[in-house]
Amino acid sequence: MHSNIEDHRSQGKKTDVGHWEGAWRSSPRPRLPSLLSVSTANTVRILRDAVKPDASFLEIGCAPGKILAYVATVLHAKVSGLDYSETGISQARALFAALGLSADLRSEDVFATTFLENTFDIVFSNGVIEHFDDPKDIVRIHVNLLKPGGLAVIIVPRLSGGYLKMAEYLDRDNVAIHNINIMNCGSLYDLVPWDLAEYAQSTPTGRPCFAALNFDKKIPIAHISRPALPRRQCRAGGPK
Repeated sequence: MHSNIEDHRSQGKKTDVGHWEGAWRSSPRPRLPSLLSVSTANTVRILRDAVKPDASFLEIGCAPGKILAYVATVLHAKVSGLDYSETGISQARALFAALGLSADLRSEDVFATTFLENTFDIVFSNGVIEHFDDPKDIVRIHVNLLKPGGLAVIIVPRLSGGYLKMAEYLDRDNVAIHNINIMNCGSLYDLVPWDLAEYAQSTPTGRPCFAALNFDKKIPIAHISRPALPRRQCRAGGPK
């Protein structure tokens, strides 16, 4: 564990692999993501405009695979995924198997990825680069993985104003693993590696949502399962 901590600090990561192993320990339902989720709807709206059928598409930080499955099924892209967490990649593989989908899914550090440069039409991440003290290197990796003429689509949440105050009240430790200094259009634009890029834009988009807020510490939630009884053992009646 000590070596993992030193490694992630040396690369400017604000989280280590243990954090993401814990984040993806619960198995997702074997279905496409619900568009009733504001966060999902925001993401899908962006990708619909960017992804063309048969495009080669890589998601960095793809666990648990829901968005990647949507891109494969609905947008008909040829998808690949990379995630730091072996548990997260296992969840994605199980999801793809359940949906009858194929993908090249790899559990590895993005800074030592085995995906080759100049490979993809689209390189996408959502909620990844803000977990680095200085995201310039990881943004550069996005662009290096693109074919000439390819497009990097990078989404970060925006923690500011009252939303940031609420996030700090609910879980200050969770806020600490986010680089809130890059959560604005100007700072994102400053991360563009102009020796590799021809064009870039940074714009606010999407409807407000609470996906970045962690309510667990302030609003405890209990999940209780009840074993199913055979019908012959069921009883009905009021209190004695």
